[in-house]
Amino acid sequence: MCHAFTHHFCSWFREKCRSMHIHLPATKAETTHVEGLYSCFGLPGCIGSVDCVHIPWEKCLAGLLSSCKGKEGYPTLVFEVIVSHTCKILSVSSVFFGADNDKTIAQFDPAINKIHNGSYSETKWEHCCYNDTRVKECRYYFICDGGYFSWKCLMLPVQNRAAGSDVDIWLKFMEWVQMDVNCTFGILMQAAVSCPQTQCLASE
Repeated sequence: MCHAFTHHFCSWFREKCRSMHIHLPATKAETTHVEGLYSCFGLPGCIGSVDCVHIPWEKCLAGLLSSCKGKEGYPTLVFEVIVSHTCKILSVSSVFFGADNDKTIAQFDPAINKIHNGSYSETKWEHCCYNDTRVKECRYYFICDGGYFSWKCLMLPVQNRAAGSDVDIWLKFMEWVQMDVNCTFGILMQAAVSCPQTQCLASE
């Protein structure tokens, strides 16, 4: 009975309440708030951290095994998640099979494509160049790991960089900030483990 209720609740939440709680910044005030947090860390123009999470699929259908078995070595389902610096979930993609990589998923994620196609371009932000000049930009971006495309809406770390250089130090800091999304995954996993209903379902 608890198992059936969980499925009905998830379906109801997705259809009725998802847009109320999970959405990209919809107003200028919301955008300024999210971007302002990252700007304090030296990442002006950033409005979220993005990464994919693999959920094990223990009862994967035999016909889908090859499509769901990726680098993890076991069948998974994948969701691409975007979060703010406060670990608020801003977007969750549709479900993908575990063999799909980050680049493939990014191409079909409406949230990524929304920024990639120029949304929020009416709002400008400033950054400082090496010669101390102020430059205005009008395209926001997400920070991510090295598995994504080098699009203007995605800032990923440079792989070939001199160890200890200013670029290396800055990129390591950016990678640290990008851990927001991994922290969110950890919080959700801990909540699932400590939830009595989850433990009850796991024991059935």
